[in-house]
Amino acid sequence: MPDISPLCLSAYANGEHDGRHGIKLGLPGITVLDYFAAEVEQQKSAQTTTTKASKRVRKKKSKSENQTGFSNMKPTVETKAWADDERARLSVALRREVKEDEFLRRLLVAYTADG
Repeated sequence: MPDISPLCLSAYANGEHDGRHGIKLGLPGITVLDYFAAEVEQQKSAQTTTTKASKRVRKKKSKSENQTGFSNMKPTVETKAWADDERARLSVALRREVKEDEFLRRLLVAYTADG
C-alpha cells in the first residue's frame, strides 16, 4: 500500500484546503521533489525496520505446554443446557450452589466408578 506523505496538504484549485492530509507517494505520476527526497527515504527506511521488527513468528505449543488452564472442550448448546439443568438439580438437592468444575468432577467420579 502506498505511503501517505504529511509533507503537503491537498487543496482545491482555488487554494482552499479540501480535508485531505497528504498524497500517496507510491501512486503512478507522483514525483517527490528533490528538496524532500532525503526525508522520504528516511521515512521509508524507518517504516521497513519497524515493519520487520513487529512481525513475530508464533511458536506452536505442544499439548503438554498448556499453561492457561483453559479446556478445549466445547459442548453443543443442547449438551450445555442439559448439564446446566442437572447442575441446578444437584444444587437443589445439596441446598447450595454447585459450580461447573465441581459438577464436572462429580460426573467423572461417577463415570469412572461404574467402570
